[in-house]
Amino acid sequence: MKNMACWLFILLYFTMDMYAQDNNDCKVLVPGLQGTYEGGCKNGLAQGKGTARGTDTYTGTFRNGVPHGKGTYLWSSGEIYEGNWYKGAREGEGEFKARFNGRDSLQSGIWKDDQYIGPKPRMPEIMQKYNITAATFSRTGEGNKISISFYQNGMVNL
Repeated sequence: MKNMACWLFILLYFTMDMYAQDNNDCKVLVPGLQGTYEGGCKNGLAQGKGTARGTDTYTGTFRNGVPHGKGTYLWSSGEIYEGNWYKGAREGEGEFKARFNGRDSLQSGIWKDDQYIGPKPRMPEIMQKYNITAATFSRTGEGNKISISFYQNGMVNL
């Protein structure tokens, strides 16, 4: 029994050691994050949830070696971004915190191609409901067009 437990321990040790070596061979393609990486790996690149530490630190999801999905990036300067990433760039909703001229600053809203676009737009709302039982808002097409349907007595009122 002791012999079997010893072999099981040795097998477990080498399996864990091989797993640790696989993660060390896993690359992060962002220069500021190159150093150590702990997390998922696919085809030699960071994939899935993980943490990369270099001069900067990122914790979140990766795809093909770059931040992709939700995550938090901490720059060595102390700036921090928490939000969505797409192919290594800030994209979608997120918050950027930094110090400008000795004061804390926060940019919260929508990001596109790593650039701040502006605050998150408010959803439309009905201000006055005279004889309206319900309303629906839906985006039509690719642009900024919105279709609004008003309902009276369960029927659409155009």
